[in-house]
Amino acid sequence: MKINFLINDYNLIWNVLFQASITERVHALKQKLWNNYKDAYSKAYGDNKEIIADYKNFIPNDDTIYNMVVGNEVYLNVKRQTEKYRIELLNLWDENKKEINKFVKEVLRVDIAPVDILVVNPHVDNMDLSGLEKGNTIVWSKKIDKSDRAKSLAILIYSIASKLTLKYKGDDLLIARSVLELALLNELPTRLGKRSYYLMGSTNLQPIKRQIYPYFLMYLGVTKEDMTKYMERDKIAFDTFKYTSERQLKNVDINRFIKFCINNKKYIMRMKLLDTV
Repeated sequence: MKINFLINDYNLIWNVLFQASITERVHALKQKLWNNYKDAYSKAYGDNKEIIADYKNFIPNDDTIYNMVVGNEVYLNVKRQTEKYRIELLNLWDENKKEINKFVKEVLRVDIAPVDILVVNPHVDNMDLSGLEKGNTIVWSKKIDKSDRAKSLAILIYSIASKLTLKYKGDDLLIARSVLELALLNELPTRLGKRSYYLMGSTNLQPIKRQIYPYFLMYLGVTKEDMTKYMERDKIAFDTFKYTSERQLKNVDINRFIKFCINNKKYIMRMKLLDTV
């Protein structure tokens, strides 16, 4: 798994112009530009998808507004902050990439394509994953939780890997996302942070995840004898005698496990909701 953390001026300028103002100086700059260049400002709004789709070759039809921003001291200060944030992301990745790549190989068991992350000032605190639909580019400005770096890293990796779920719709999409959350928002940070993160994730997916959980343990290769240890760790309880051991799951990849859960959803989702320990 390879991640490139990049700053692209067009993308960063677009976010300065059209995301919430992160400082009073940025707000004042936007107001001034809007008052003096309304037409160019409005036209730039539609550039976002094109920038993300092909940031290396993007050339705006009208570069007026970009030229007015790129050399401005307010923008240069935003860019300096963004570069500092990019380095923090790079360091976070470098410190953990060996363990994450091992996890991807042993748990996901699929290749994750190299991804380009267009970094935006962290005060925006947002993400745009639309570039995964037809490519491998995302826009990222989620703040790093310095008190819980494993959580921040897990959210980033989960977002990148969410491309694996894009082909699903409706209930199947909810199941696919639940499986991916179990792997990357729960099991990955649990291993990185040395404590359970199984309450982390989307609230609306918790019931589905709790019903898939016994099969996820089988997917991880956990034996029936060891399942109690995991239940105690994650504060999730179930009766192991009610579940047929699906030994083949430990030999499939994450895509085939998702298909297993979807193909058997009437049986899996019919199970009584699990009780919290």
